[in-house]
Amino acid sequence: MSSLIRQEQARQSFLGTPLSMLITLVNACLLYYLLEPVTPENYALTWLAVITVVSLARLALYIAFCLTKPGLETIKSWSLFFTLGSLAAGCTWGAVSIYLFPIDSISHQVFIAFIIAGMTAAAVTTLSINWIDTLAFILPAYLS
Repeated sequence: MSSLIRQEQARQSFLGTPLSMLITLVNACLLYYLLEPVTPENYALTWLAVITVVSLARLALYIAFCLTKPGLETIKSWSLFFTLGSLAAGCTWGAVSIYLFPIDSISHQVFIAFIIAGMTAAAVTTLSINWIDTLAFILPAYLS
């Protein structure tokens, strides 16, 4: 693939980061609020802390990308960092199904499915510029 195309893909990928992180944190807080009463002690709070750290790290990466305005020689590294951020976010959303899944509450289970489906649908639209980023988010979110 041409280096110029890769550079533009990376730029387009990073452009959606601020809004994506805002939506992620709003949905994460909503999920925490609804699941905290039905999950083991501190599980929901720990998950919220992890998704917040992942989101802030991705936002810091976005800021660094914007300030650096990387050239063709470093764009592969920036793309890799972006993909790793997508993977970390997907794994964190996937962890909801493992650690926060309330066995006794079907309504909470449906809500979890709804939130994860919504997050992955949003990921398809915001990450579709690079299919690797899309898969890095979606696969761990769904397969957990």
